[in-house]
Amino acid sequence: WLVASLSSSNIFNSVVFVTFGTAETQRPAAMPTAAPSLTSDSERLVLEEFYRATNGANWEDSEGWLSDNVSVCNWFGISCGSSGISVEHIILPINGLSG
Repeated sequence: WLVASLSSSNIFNSVVFVTFGTAETQRPAAMPTAAPSLTSDSERLVLEEFYRATNGANWEDSEGWLSDNVSVCNWFGISCGSSGISVEHIILPINGLSG
């Protein structure tokens, strides 16, 4: 799922919420900090492309993004399942995404 709204300048000004692999439609109450994960290389590549496509270098907060020594589960706005194996949500409220 992707929930967002665009301002007149074509910049996201609401919440980006993406769900991987679940039928869940509710935003989680909090973003858990997961231990280093075993996320797949394909998930990492998709997130890296998402970062580039939405002007990640200019986000308000991009802590951890594209860092080789940081699990994607510890990238700002990423939530992984309790097993820490796969990404379940991307939540980037009012973070300056554009693209």
